[in-house]
Amino acid sequence: MTRRLALTLAACALAATPVHAQQQSPAEAVVQAHIDAYRAGDFEAFLATFARDAVLSYDGMMFYGRTEIREAYHLNFQPGAPSFYLVSSGTKGNLVWLRAGYTLADGTDICCSDTAYAVQDGHIVRADVAGP
Repeated sequence: MTRRLALTLAACALAATPVHAQQQSPAEAVVQAHIDAYRAGDFEAFLATFARDAVLSYDGMMFYGRTEIREAYHLNFQPGAPSFYLVSSGTKGNLVWLRAGYTLADGTDICCSDTAYAVQDGHIVRADVAGP
């Protein structure tokens, strides 16, 4: 239960906007599309931002390829996901990172998760999440 909540919270970091739409690098544009799909609840578009052989790591758990990533995130596209707020973000080359906090339905504030994305050839090839 705790790991699922933590993964759900970490996934909410994806909904935080890393950069302004102006002057986005190619890596930032991929992560922005990823975030936009998450916000829109478009699970297929969200998954399509990952490379077919992408790797997701979270709290010692590893997910390899879109099939496992689908299994890891499917609950995050159900009603009741926590809201998020962006704490900070940055980019360097093909790397984009986010720090986000979360507000649960009961008003509890949880800070923070850090997510680092590596982008290559227009897709996220790796996402490393350190949860709250």
